[in-house]
Formats: sequence, C-alpha cells, structure tokens
Amino acid sequence: MSISPLAISMSLAITGLGAKSRLLSQNQTTWDPPTLAKVAEMPPSGVRYGEKRVVLIQEIMKDFEQTSGMTNRSRMHPSTIAALSAVPRHAFVPESHRNASYQNTPLPIGQGQTISQPYIVALMTDLAELKPHHKVLEIGTGSGYQAAILSHIVHKGHVFSIEIVEPLHRSAKLILSKLGYRNVTPILGDGYQGLKSEAPFDAILVTAAAPRLPEPLLKQLKPGGKMIIPAGPSPQEQWLQLITRSLPPNAKAAAPLTSGSIAPKENELPAGYSLRKILPVRFVPFTGEIRQGRKKPR
Repeated sequence: MSISPLAISMSLAITGLGAKSRLLSQNQTTWDPPTLAKVAEMPPSGVRYGEKRVVLIQEIMKDFEQTSGMTNRSRMHPSTIAALSAVPRHAFVPESHRNASYQNTPLPIGQGQTISQPYIVALMTDLAELKPHHKVLEIGTGSGYQAAILSHIVHKGHVFSIEIVEPLHRSAKLILSKLGYRNVTPILGDGYQGLKSEAPFDAILVTAAAPRLPEPLLKQLKPGGKMIIPAGPSPQEQWLQLITRSLPPNAKAAAPLTSGSIAPKENELPAGYSLRKILPVRFVPFTGEIRQGRKKPR
C-alpha cells in the first residue's frame, strides 16, 4: 500500500481505507484469484479502460508537478509514461473494485494488503532511473502491478519479485504469466534477505514500510544502483527514501546501519551509500524477519 503526501492530509479517508482492508480480511472476502479464462476476458485497452487510463496518467502528471518541490521531479520519464499506458491496472485489481482501477488511489487486494496508489508506483519507478537492460529486485509483489510496470521498462533485462503472502504470490504469478510478462520471476519468500543468488541489482524497489534499512538489500545493489524504500518507526512517520550506492562491491564499508531511525543520516549508512528523503508516505508494514529484531552477523 502507498499513499502520497497529497492524500496524507485526508487522514480520515486513509484510516477508512485501512479499516476497509482489514474488514475484508476478517470476513475472509479476499480476492478470489481470477481464472485464466477471466483474465483472458480483461481487455488491456479499448474505450472502457483506455480512456480512463489516459485520464489517470494526466492526474499523475499533475501530481508530479505539485510535489516537485519535494521530489525534484516535475515530469515523468517517457518510459514511465509508456509503461503506465501499456499495463492494464484493472487486470491486477479484484473484480469488486475493478470500476475504481484507474482512480489515483490504493485499493484492497485481500490478505490485508493493497495495490499501491498509481502516483507512488510512477514515482518509485521514475526514481529508479531504469534502463532496458537493467536487473531489478522488487520486495512485495502484491497483485503484480508494480512488477508489470518494471517489466515493461526493463524489457531487455529481468525483474525478480518476492512476496511473503502465498495467496498473493499465486495470484500475481498467474496474472503476470497470462498477460505475457516473461521477464518477471515471482518468488515466494521473505524479502528481507533479498536474492543473493541473482545479485547485484541495478535497482531494488521495496513496497512495504521497513522500521530500518535492510542491510542485506543494500549489499545487493550494484555500484550506482538505487534502492527506493519507505522507512519509518510507525505509519505516521514514514518517508519514501532513495539510497544510491557509489562504492564498488568489494570496498570496505564503515560501521553498520543503525536501527530505529525514520531517516538515518548519511553518516549512519555504510561508506559508499547516500540517502535522500523524498516525501512522506503511508505503506503497509514490511513483515517477516525484519520484525524479529536485528540478528547477529552470520
């Protein structure tokens, strides 16, 4: 889940969305993964969804302009616009919320999770500054929408996407496969340790809020690589953060990261990493090992 600063001022609306998502989970009226036949019936374009997608992209462009003072980005990169235009968001949204697919808002997808606000998806994608050949790691597949956006941009590269919630992993894997995203590998597991077997990565996108910056993920960035992650000690104190690695992989790092900081100062990062706070956000929490406390180095 992600909500932009434009929406954070609407705290009652945000709280209501979270409550609605929890209610769906409690009542077990979660997303029934669409069958292959149902997915095949979802038109990727056409008047019904095509026009709505155009309007959504126009709204996102306005959001970029309005938040440029914080993000230093007043316009989306053409590749981001192309991906938003090509990816059918309605195919990644539960049927009960499909009419709202092209609203600039997060939506419940079951299991207490949400599909992120399109503006935030676009911003995180833009901040990664992806190239067609890049290899990307996503932590938190969710419905698979962000992975599809990334896939479109790195069409000569590959996207590895890790999801800890098994029903969401199965659903996303099914939809991504049916819609032809061959350069996406969905993985079931805890994303805290990243994917060492495929590292290093040109970019790492984390779609859940971490209480601290995960050291294993930092180590899996290429020199010049970027990690975009929401971090903060509580839902009220989250910032979308951009971390860039500048040192070669074998360079000796300084002291390890400190924990419990909403936005660690640059001197609290390992040597060779820089951090920039982008804007305040609201994401669902990063679950799994990271919530079990810091472990001793192996």
